[in-house]
Amino acid sequence: VISQRLARTIEGKRVAVVEILRKNTRIKDMILDARDDEIPDAIADGRNTYGMQTFDQHLLDLYRDGIITREEALDKASKRNDLDLQIKNVDLAKKRDLAAESGESAEEMLAGEVVQLKEIR
Repeated sequence: VISQRLARTIEGKRVAVVEILRKNTRIKDMILDARDDEIPDAIADGRNTYGMQTFDQHLLDLYRDGIITREEALDKASKRNDLDLQIKNVDLAKKRDLAAESGESAEEMLAGEVVQLKEIR
């Protein structure tokens, strides 16, 4: 089963965001046992083994590749909060790579990202 949504690219064009579900024993059992709520996790888990992917996995790929904006990815997401966290991890990895290339330490690079917590008594 292939489903798609259209997302707007940074250039203003449209790109297909594709979710792919392939029949396998695990998926079949979930359908027969009315465990539909578990299917998205099974799709995500089967990405490398079965070539499946969720909308959110593809959105993250498109964001990482600079094809769509963060806002567009989150607007089209199935699990917005989960994708937002994954995007933050991608952004952090990019910042670390830039810091390593420039010779800046990770602590210096992250200094603006750290929020001081206030002690509550």
